[in-house]
Parts: sequence; structure tokens; C-alpha cells
Amino acid sequence: MSVEERHLLNKIRFFEDMLLRSKDYRQQENIGKELTVMRIRLQKLRFNKMRTEALLSLFLFAHIHRGCFY
Repeated sequence: MSVEERHLLNKIRFFEDMLLRSKDYRQQENIGKELTVMRIRLQKLRFNKMRTEALLSLFLFAHIHRGCFY
């Protein structure tokens, strides 16, 4: 897990805690919007990481087995 991913997860947990403790409707709404944005960022981070790992493994496979492709 990257530092950025860990930081975002901690921030999400903090905001979820704030949301549960908040009694103000407008504050709950704003926190909910922020959580949505942070969750989307986390999802994009994870998707890009997964995509990068898949491309790297494909490249390594092709490099190791390059004799099979000629």
C-alpha cells in the first residue's frame, strides 16, 4: 500500500468518524460530499496501481518468453 493510499484511508476514517459524531445537518452533508470525493480518489489510485501492475507483469512475461513470440 502506497503512502498516498494509506494517507487517504486514514483521512477517510477520520471524516467518517466526524460524520458519525456530527449533529449539524449541513456539516453532515459537507462531510458526506468530501467523503465521496476521497473515496473516488482512493478508487482511482487503486485502479491505476492495479493497471500498472498488470502491464508490468505482461511486459515481464513477454520479456521472459520473448523467444516464444518469434
